[in-house]
Amino acid sequence: MQQTVKDILIQVLTIIGYEDDKDLFADEFIKLCQDQALIQLINSLPEKKQLLLKQELTQTEKTDETLQKYFTTKKFNDAVEKSIQEQFQSYLQEIYDTLSNEQKNNLDKLFTFTDS
Repeated sequence: MQQTVKDILIQVLTIIGYEDDKDLFADEFIKLCQDQALIQLINSLPEKKQLLLKQELTQTEKTDETLQKYFTTKKFNDAVEKSIQEQFQSYLQEIYDTLSNEQKNNLDKLFTFTDS
């Protein structure tokens, strides 16, 4: 069974002993990555298209439809995946030195299993 990004995040949070709401953390982390990916995509457009898109977004409640005029679902999903990988790697690098050997081993096992 394929694990979702949220499932993996929650497993990592459990391994590292995160005591707050893991679901909330995972949801906010994913939302942050989606927002970051969207900003990067918008910034990748030529300046005139950026301005046009921003103007359209402020004038509509149909954000998804507007974005689909500029970006394919695949392009957006790829950008989100890249953002999640970068942010997740950065997060793990930040906390890695604070983890016990057991926590590090458990993370290694998790990522060995999820890569298969």
